Amino acid sequence: MSSPLDRYRLIEHLIVPDQATAYWRGYDLTLNREVLIRTLVADDERADALREASRSSAMIEDRRLIRVLDVIDVPATDTQPALIAVINEWVQGHTLAQIMESRHWQPLDVDQAVGIVWEVAQALHRAHELRIRHGRLLPTSVVMTDAAEVRIIGMSVDAVLLGAPHEDLIRSDVDALGGLLYFLLTGKSPF
Repeated sequence: MSSPLDRYRLIEHLIVPDQATAYWRGYDLTLNREVLIRTLVADDERADALREASRSSAMIEDRRLIRVLDVIDVPATDTQPALIAVINEWVQGHTLAQIMESRHWQPLDVDQAVGIVWEVAQALHRAHELRIRHGRLLPTSVVMTDAAEVRIIGMSVDAVLLGAPHEDLIRSDVDALGGLLYFLLTGKSPF
């Protein structure tokens, strides 16, 4: 029996935030490119919110946001429950958390730190204009590409899968911007 996920080869299991969720680095065999695949058990109480968050974040046109490419309902098999799979583009680079760890938590130059946070703020502003929030922005959500571009993953989706720190998701995003700046300027996490 074929599955809608057959077009993807799973390369590396990245994280398992909880028993219903998994993140994979995968490869799209049809389009010959790497992707990020996040799965959630379809009968999980977050399923409808995940579908909606994925669809709404896919509406934002901003190069700094790592795009949602597809949302797939995967039927159950003998060995696995029904799943929802969210497919994102894969971006080569390092998260801000990885960058700071590689620097042994030494602060970035002020101009560099402000420049990164400015790029994130501009992308979030664009999303907020469409009434779409990130809701769970962390140093692991911001990727510096190999070409030194700022890219953000998890728009709305991470808040659904991992929980949002505030009911007011704009406040979450604004607080997170301050936290990112603090993290980059001090090497210490306020998160």
